[in-house]
Amino acid sequence: GYLHEDAIAEYGSAAGAARAYVADATEEDRRRVAVALETLAGAVHGRPPAALQRFLNRQVRCAWAPVDAGELRVLADTIRGVPRT
Repeated sequence: GYLHEDAIAEYGSAAGAARAYVADATEEDRRRVAVALETLAGAVHGRPPAALQRFLNRQVRCAWAPVDAGELRVLADTIRGVPRT
């Protein structure tokens, strides 16, 4: 995956990893991942960051540690190609 333990060193940020994913993924794969990120963001909204980080690490095998649901939504927007200001 793109959000592995060296993702920040390799891509500079989670958004950088998402942009690399976008370059390699099909439109359908990008859509599915963006929807999954939005769904996860809704499920974890207001929960402690440690719970989200633990879930991503243990269940998804993701080394990225977002601090809140908002970061998941930003990542989903990046994958969809929504410009951020």
